[in-house]
Amino acid sequence: MVTLCGQLQSRGHDVTLAYRKPPLAAPKSVAALVAATGVKGTDQFRLNHHFSLTDNPVDVFQLKRFIRQENFQIINTNLSHDHILGALAARWSGTRALVVRTDHQRDSFKPNPLSRLLLRKLSDGVLTFSEQAQAKLIQDFGISADRIARINPALDTTTFHPGAGNRAFRAELGFTDSDVVVGVVARFQKYRKMETFFEAMRLVLKQNPRVKAMLVGRSSQMEETILRPIHEMGLAQNVVLAGYLTDRYLDGLASMDIFVFMIAGSDGTARAMREALAMGIPVIANKTGMLPEFIDDGQSGFLFNDNPQELAQRILTLAADQALRKRMGDTAAARAREDFSLERHVSGVEKFYEELLRRRSA
Repeated sequence: MVTLCGQLQSRGHDVTLAYRKPPLAAPKSVAALVAATGVKGTDQFRLNHHFSLTDNPVDVFQLKRFIRQENFQIINTNLSHDHILGALAARWSGTRALVVRTDHQRDSFKPNPLSRLLLRKLSDGVLTFSEQAQAKLIQDFGISADRIARINPALDTTTFHPGAGNRAFRAELGFTDSDVVVGVVARFQKYRKMETFFEAMRLVLKQNPRVKAMLVGRSSQMEETILRPIHEMGLAQNVVLAGYLTDRYLDGLASMDIFVFMIAGSDGTARAMREALAMGIPVIANKTGMLPEFIDDGQSGFLFNDNPQELAQRILTLAADQALRKRMGDTAAARAREDFSLERHVSGVEKFYEELLRRRSA
């Protein structure tokens, strides 16, 4: 969202990003990103993402006044709590500000009373990244197609591209030139399906002991989701925990020969998977959420049906054929440059805003 705001701002639009002030200075906070990118932002609101009888009414009142003062035409919200606050403030501001909701969720919205209220009554438009989600919004919520824009998520392909990062980093992790390194990037919570991945690795190693796994990420549940299964399944010699890799993330990706993505996390657009594609790494992705929409099965990677046997077979196929990995990686990088173009993303959002405003005027 910070990047989108910056790009819209560079196109001459007056954009303000309202965010919650972090309690402490943090290098990865929204406040730090706003300061680093020059985006116009404000932290004057409380934006408590939990229900609060003190914070929420104050925010609605102040947001209403802010919308009126700044004469905003579009209020773009991203989560349910800011959707409620922003929509109420927009409706009560006495202006003609339109409310747009961006759908970042892995499986889009559940058709419950709250989401129906937000999407049908308190939204003028919905931005989504998935064709599957677009169809669901039409079918489950009765939203007309002209109120929905399906736009591919964006990626900085000047940072993530073939040749980026230092592949020599793999030697620091103990991998040899003959090893085939299968990478996973995730916050290793219980729902991330790592038990399926480990079972697939166990099957793979029976046929190809040169395959190694490289896990990038962290979690408060590491003992249960990673450490214990590795020990119980006898995988310690073939699985390397690389850590979070804050400063060497590109080197970590560059060290992988194959990338496996089990299920999207809080970002339903699977950013880590798209970064791997842009780096020219063939991806094996589970058929969940919007993941199949980002992979040309058999061309830029493989899809599998959420079971260890099929995943193992896909890994073995790629591990045995370096030429296939190169061919798929080249295709993946080419598609990523086109599909995840920042210019294409921003133009799509801008066009949707303009269309909504045009229909309001008509």
